[in-house]
Amino acid sequence: MQYCFEKESKEKNTPFDFIVSGGQRIGYEIGWDKVRVFAPSEVSSLIREVSEVDSEFIEKNFDAEDMLSRDLFSRKWKMEYAEDTKLDLKRGIKDLGNFLERCKVKGCGFYVVLS
Repeated sequence: MQYCFEKESKEKNTPFDFIVSGGQRIGYEIGWDKVRVFAPSEVSSLIREVSEVDSEFIEKNFDAEDMLSRDLFSRKWKMEYAEDTKLDLKRGIKDLGNFLERCKVKGCGFYVVLS
């Protein structure tokens, strides 16, 4: 997801960094990194960033061949999965936007675990 949005796979202080960094790290390491917590006050800015991503944006930025050449997919991933992966990404960003909106309405923060 991060690479599709930014054409970067590493943390570079770009608008979508919250996917792979951001928030406050807390002491529990689960998966690839420590758990990251986002406060309710951070949710509105994330909603603005996510709202900029629509189907056209994903179509323009999704480059399966480039992502595959950079080893951003699992070794089992194949080019014939590209359209399904793109569709999953479109659904995922919509779900993320809905989740963030619910957090805002309820005054909640959230945590992220990359596994």
